[in-house]
Amino acid sequence: MAKLINQTENGVIFIENESGVFGIVSSSIITDEDGLLCEQDTLTTLERNGFELDQNWDSNETTLKLGGGKRVVFSGAFAELA
Repeated sequence: MAKLINQTENGVIFIENESGVFGIVSSSIITDEDGLLCEQDTLTTLERNGFELDQNWDSNETTLKLGGGKRVVFSGAFAELA
């Protein structure tokens, strides 16, 4: 299962799984562990790297569950730690 590493004061959420470390900036911007921008959007990158995403079509939200009961909720252009 994916785990939360930390969230910076700028709001970037760093997560990790067996594929590596990723920095979620927004639902459209994600970086790899070297800080380089990934070519695909955040949700596509996470899915392709083995993260499990739950989509709720009624509320138009996608949730990434992390260990320890934490989750990242994507809604529109925003990503927030819940």
